[in-house]
Amino acid sequence: MVGFTGLASRVDPEVLQGIVRSYEDTCAAAITHYEGYVFQRLGDGIVAFFGYPLAHEGEAERAIHAGLEIIESLSRLSVPEAGYLQVRIGIATGLVVVSSAEKGAVGETMNLASRLQAIAQPGCIVVSERVHRLASGAFDYEDLGEQALKGIARPTYAYRILGVSAAASRFEAATQEGLTPMVGRSWRSGCCCSAGNWRKTAKGKWSCCAGSLASARAAS
Repeated sequence: MVGFTGLASRVDPEVLQGIVRSYEDTCAAAITHYEGYVFQRLGDGIVAFFGYPLAHEGEAERAIHAGLEIIESLSRLSVPEAGYLQVRIGIATGLVVVSSAEKGAVGETMNLASRLQAIAQPGCIVVSERVHRLASGAFDYEDLGEQALKGIARPTYAYRILGVSAAASRFEAATQEGLTPMVGRSWRSGCCCSAGNWRKTAKGKWSCCAGSLASARAAS
């Protein structure tokens, strides 16, 4: 939460408790909406996990969507004595060791997320290079360049989320930077083109496409 220390010095503890509760509940609602897990409530901050304890497809996208919803929801939440609350959000992905019983989590990812949050402007989300790569074209970004973050061994690229991409589908979002070119597949590509031409002549023909993980059969 932006400006929490100054807020705490201006209002009574009872009032502050109500403000914190409204803030935490708003954040928790957005996180839960995208099936994330509110791991810790820290008063002036929230620690949330996506991918633990339940894993889903597109966890990086879910985390960013939740962050955008938090910012949007807080912009419409007017709190007595405080006005409209603002947040800074940092998102990182990687390995973390979690102790549910002690409500503790350790790993460089935790530190990275905290440092990214620290360089974010009020009302903004900053993500790591790996999150940017995983979420791909689902969002629009501002490249913040390499950042030397305290406690992080190497400079890391950071990106500010500008909003949801205008891509019409997940495939379009994933291929905004272009498709990986085929190498050494000219004969197979020719077979596919030939099958397509047969279809145009209204003559039935079967094609079988097989991969290392799965196979599919379709008529053309």
